[in-house]
Amino acid sequence: MHRVFVLLFLIACAGTVWAGDAHVACVQNQLKALGLDPGPIDGLNGPKTRRALATHVEQSTDPAQTAYGRLPKFSKRTAVGWCREIAVAHREARKFMPSKELPKRYLSDEVSPEMRTHVWVAFIEARKHLAEAYGVTLASQVQVVAAVSPQAYQKQLRATQEGREVSAANRRSSADRQCGGGLGGSMFRHVMTFCGEALSATGLDLPLAQYGLTQVMLHEYVHHMQREFSYDKTPHWVRQGQKVRRRMGPAWMIEGTADYIEREYARQGNVPLFTVRYRARLERRMLRDIRLSEEVRSLADYNASYYAAYLLAERYGSNTLIDYWRAVGETGNWFTAFKQTYGMSVQDFEKMYSTLLDDPHAGFEFVSDEDSDGDGLIAGKSDLKPPQSRLSATN
Repeated sequence: MHRVFVLLFLIACAGTVWAGDAHVACVQNQLKALGLDPGPIDGLNGPKTRRALATHVEQSTDPAQTAYGRLPKFSKRTAVGWCREIAVAHREARKFMPSKELPKRYLSDEVSPEMRTHVWVAFIEARKHLAEAYGVTLASQVQVVAAVSPQAYQKQLRATQEGREVSAANRRSSADRQCGGGLGGSMFRHVMTFCGEALSATGLDLPLAQYGLTQVMLHEYVHHMQREFSYDKTPHWVRQGQKVRRRMGPAWMIEGTADYIEREYARQGNVPLFTVRYRARLERRMLRDIRLSEEVRSLADYNASYYAAYLLAERYGSNTLIDYWRAVGETGNWFTAFKQTYGMSVQDFEKMYSTLLDDPHAGFEFVSDEDSDGDGLIAGKSDLKPPQSRLSATN
């Protein structure tokens, strides 16, 4: 009877630990390392953890208190932000972030030995670029899937915990989108996936394939950043009236941000405005239509999204693309976040985009903050000054 009781107790304890959250556990470990008592390190948001965190905030310096004040109330969903910001303020707390470990890889046998190694290299390079260029160090961890064929891709994705929760139809759809060409990538909530012939490269094809993987990896790493900053690492939906929408958005800002950072990494010198505008004008895809469709799929969608992010980054600074996603998490609303970051509504910018697409003078005026045609307006507007931009926190 005693043995049965002990066995049941151990099973119950195991269940409790399994139900915990890695980011809550991160905060608990950080608080303990800083001399506070958060209770057991079980990944559960209990009263002792909340009291210890409140004490830590009260005892923190002004810069740290300012950073903590921008974070939403501590919970399982927002713990990733607290884990990250405590690590920013206290170097000794960084080792507890889940991201300190390299991600687990799920690579099919089709991936060449050289490209298997380069998966690590590309991930490290993407992480390094975000840290050095934008001051971004993430707290959350991902897993990486890489394959060449659609069948192998689906098998590797299904081997991950999140992949098992994705329907078979969605796994097939994802495989069809990514595996049809040289190299495609996608970011689920916790899993980065890559698929295509480039992953089997050897010999003379290897340098180009490796460079391509680094670029695509950086693009998906930005999506990883967007999910962390907007607290989309746990399932969460926002109700607006009678409509339920995803927390991350708008779609053109999601892809435009990732595209801009990827291309900025790849390019040598500045890309001329007329080149970006010309590509966006080919099919005249409007931002509002992309937002309402809630996805970016076609080349026209990507060109429009990139042009939009290009305009914002060149006018207000590329760091505002990071500031925006921080603001999404802080405000819980990407309409409010856009207004806070750029001083105008999403809808107003989408309307202005049509002018910026058609009129070359308007685009130049917008990015240069200069009235080039002497009409007393900049891009048709009398006031385009955003609030004081808050630079992304450096780690």
